[in-house]
Amino acid sequence: RIVGVRLKIVGEEAARVPAGEFECYKIQAGLTGMKGRLYRRKSYFWVEKPAPHRMIMQEDEGITDAARVELVEWRAGAPEAGP
Repeated sequence: RIVGVRLKIVGEEAARVPAGEFECYKIQAGLTGMKGRLYRRKSYFWVEKPAPHRMIMQEDEGITDAARVELVEWRAGAPEAGP
């Protein structure tokens, strides 16, 4: 099943996580179409501005709660995750 997702850069800000502080783009993600009208939950991603553009942090807004994921450690030269 294909579900449409809308991504929008909503700002630039520093993200402070256990791995350090990073200058990031703040990106909002949400579903499009009928699912987007029914499921209004939004997700935010903080993506490092310079390459390699790592995802530094993610926050999901739920109906009653929020979830957060943060970069804890990055090792230079570590193998990249494959598909």
